[in-house]
Amino acid sequence: MTISEMLGFCFGIIIACFLAFAIVSCIYYFLIKDILRIVRRFMRARRIRLASKK
Repeated sequence: MTISEMLGFCFGIIIACFLAFAIVSCIYYFLIKDILRIVRRFMRARRIRLASKK
């Protein structure tokens, strides 16, 4: 295996890892955005319920 082949192999692994990380982070971003929206709605509903009890 020559040096150029080794460099190409390393760059391939780095690019593959970067792409996987980008895809996973995009998915997590959308999931977290939905979860935060649900949590915020849930907390607001609880706050309204607690306020109406008084």
